[in-house]
Amino acid sequence: MNQSPGHASSLFNSQPEDRNQPLVLALEAAGLEAIAAVGGKNASLGELLRELGTEGVRVPGGFATTAYAYGAFLDANRLRQPLGRLLAGLDGNDLAALQAAGLAARALVLAARLPKDLEQAILRAYRSLGQASAGGGQASGVAVAVRSSATAEDLPEASFAGQQETFLNVAGEAEVLAACRRCYASLFTDRAISYRILHGFDHLEVALSIGVQRMVRSDLGAAGVMFSIDTETGFRDAVLLTAAYGLGETVVQGSVNPDEYLIFKPTLEQGFAPILSRRLGSKAIRMVYAPGAVASTHPTGAGPGPEPLAAPAPGQAVPSQNVQSQTDQSQTDQSQTDQSQTVPSQIFQSQNDPCEQLGLSHTCTLAVDPADRARFAITDDEVLQLARWACRIEAHYSARRGKATPMDIEWAKDGLTGELFILQARPETVESRRSAQVLRSWHLEPHQAPVITRGRAIGASICTGRARIIQDPSAIASFQQGDLLVTDRTDPDWEPILKLASGVITNQGGRTCHAAIIAREMGITAIVGTGDGTAVIADGEAITASCCEGDEGLVYRG
Repeated sequence: MNQSPGHASSLFNSQPEDRNQPLVLALEAAGLEAIAAVGGKNASLGELLRELGTEGVRVPGGFATTAYAYGAFLDANRLRQPLGRLLAGLDGNDLAALQAAGLAARALVLAARLPKDLEQAILRAYRSLGQASAGGGQASGVAVAVRSSATAEDLPEASFAGQQETFLNVAGEAEVLAACRRCYASLFTDRAISYRILHGFDHLEVALSIGVQRMVRSDLGAAGVMFSIDTETGFRDAVLLTAAYGLGETVVQGSVNPDEYLIFKPTLEQGFAPILSRRLGSKAIRMVYAPGAVASTHPTGAGPGPEPLAAPAPGQAVPSQNVQSQTDQSQTDQSQTDQSQTVPSQIFQSQNDPCEQLGLSHTCTLAVDPADRARFAITDDEVLQLARWACRIEAHYSARRGKATPMDIEWAKDGLTGELFILQARPETVESRRSAQVLRSWHLEPHQAPVITRGRAIGASICTGRARIIQDPSAIASFQQGDLLVTDRTDPDWEPILKLASGVITNQGGRTCHAAIIAREMGITAIVGTGDGTAVIADGEAITASCCEGDEGLVYRG
């Protein structure tokens, strides 16, 4: 059993009358020693700001609410006992019970109020951040990202990546407070509850810190993910980097096929420019700022999905999930989407979910011009700079932990200033834990089965089973243990289905997208970025997904 929840609970369970506990901390005041106070994500950001900022590693400034503040919120609203009753004895495989408990838990949290002292502490810190962004002058409504950081998150043993909500381009005091309440509620999404059950974490021993961080204008630039290890082979002398235009959520979610680079670390550190390979991604869409209310990076609930929508007229605003399958199939499909089309990143969930009623979108998704799609999103010099930062971050974390610690890092390029930033850094949780004493290899016997589709191979395994094409995680009732999930892309709401799957095949995504990361963590076969998987694979047919034939994953009939 992971010991981190017990460690976190010492602060989380502090009595609310203990006024010596801080409600809010500046990020740079909280390093890795403060995981119990501000969670893994915020502690890591503070560590980078405090320890590596002087070495040129840029991290946007901000602040974090503490685990004590979360405990005070629960106690002020008398939520511990009702939440405990709702979640006691839940079976993670009983999806109906899971959905009902999650919906009720979120309703309880969203109906509660932030204690006045916590509300005031958040607003003071937000105003201070605005003044800092204005160079000491008066600035209100600075745009921030409001991110959830659980005290059991970003640990080497369990990533909890994406289990709670992130809200982008939040501006204004009322919206920041609303986003904070929704972050608290997102600790009880179906996916978060299911993940805690899977990993043996007590629901009420995991606290939530909220990170409020100045937005980087990557909507005008680029963003992506990098690993200081080759995620497919476990080769530790390589940095794997992905990049796409706009806010990085599209890369993390797997709604774009990004550019991909592999950099050799030993000669990079000797001053050379060792980019071993480049792979041009289609990058058909980009997420940008848009007028509106609070923006969520992924759904909050797991109830029934929306009714299907008709195809939009050029320029008509439609939900982003509804067009991503049209806009990122391949570089030849651009005619399907008008260049000026604006696509709000709406929240897909049950009409009865109270989270849905608290805001619309502050981001939208645009089609990328074909000329931009045909070139790489960042320069080789920027690739090398990011790779050097990845090496430095890995070295720092390895020294702190006393053993080699490959890292999973999110980055962004500000399109206004051209500056690069690190947005998150967490220990990589799969290849770094794989035993070097065990070698498993897979191969296919000679056969004549036709190839149906192909994409990026994740790992080197093989699986066979019945294909089940599902467009929304609410359709889990049609999914059986051992089926192969075929869908456009996945996000954390899909994890209850992925627990049952023998493999996953997606239209969109690269080697650093959600489907790829979770497939590695769960040990299932994955082929991502096929472009046409849901169109060419028949629902219910027997298929074989093979990742043992090189970088390209192949889907065979039969």
